[in-house]
Amino acid sequence: MALFNWKSSGVSAKSKSRVGLEIGPSGIAVALMEHTDEGRDQLIDFDFIEETDPLKQRALLLNWTGKYAERGLSCVVTLHPTDYQLLLVETPNVPERELHNAMRWRLKDLLNYSVDQAVYDVFRLPEDAYRGKINMCYVAVAPAAAIKKIVSMVQKNSLKTERITIREMSYRNLVLAKEEKIKDSVCIWLEEDGGSITLVGGGQIYFSRRIENDSSGGWSAEQLIKEVERSVSYAKNQLGRSELEKIDLIGIGGNEAAFKSIMENELGLAVSGYNIAWSMDVPDALRDRLEDHLVPAVGAAAYPLSE
Repeated sequence: MALFNWKSSGVSAKSKSRVGLEIGPSGIAVALMEHTDEGRDQLIDFDFIEETDPLKQRALLLNWTGKYAERGLSCVVTLHPTDYQLLLVETPNVPERELHNAMRWRLKDLLNYSVDQAVYDVFRLPEDAYRGKINMCYVAVAPAAAIKKIVSMVQKNSLKTERITIREMSYRNLVLAKEEKIKDSVCIWLEEDGGSITLVGGGQIYFSRRIENDSSGGWSAEQLIKEVERSVSYAKNQLGRSELEKIDLIGIGGNEAAFKSIMENELGLAVSGYNIAWSMDVPDALRDRLEDHLVPAVGAAAYPLSE
């Protein structure tokens, strides 16, 4: 069963008014985006519904989306990292149309549950990754029961599931939407107990890996520098990506200035907290409410209409 191309019945075309969602352990991040034919897309509204009970989540989400029901909303859901795995595997030597089925046999040896109970999808790394010597791909895989639960919640809110995606793709969407085109950029996405480092180049994902917080007192700049150095070295030596320009920090909170200074000095790369306004128009009334835990939902809503 496919993941990224999951379609609800009734979705015949992508709506220009789109809701992005991320349903996580502590609540739901939700954002409404208006896509335009010309110029930059506009962020209309967003919120974080801080509730863990599924029934209450459903009711609160319905209240939020009900304000915009006349827009004919479609929905892109980005999975929370606790709901999926992202596996790097060698691409089977089969035609493109057979790739999804061929990957099923690889997953049997990689999952700790039956592949029959999994929903997954595959995306190839760019042809020049690994200097063109190895043909690799990422497989995003999640338990089917978890996906069906998410889709059920969306449908009961009168939303049409346009697609399901992952955080790494949400960041890629925001990079694609930037007016300033950067050769390669790295996103460090942090939460209390873990995070990820993702490299996007030319609008494509080259590399992503999970990182663990080894300190009970929160993240330290020293730990992040080690993790980034390891990832940058891998990107240059293995992937052939030698033009890294920028690091976006998401989830660093009030420590952004201190982390920025230390990391820039040590790494020689531009470092900054991610600003959604780089990728789209954000009304002045909303700017002060933007918080990092809303970024995945905004990135989901920003999925290009052309894809």
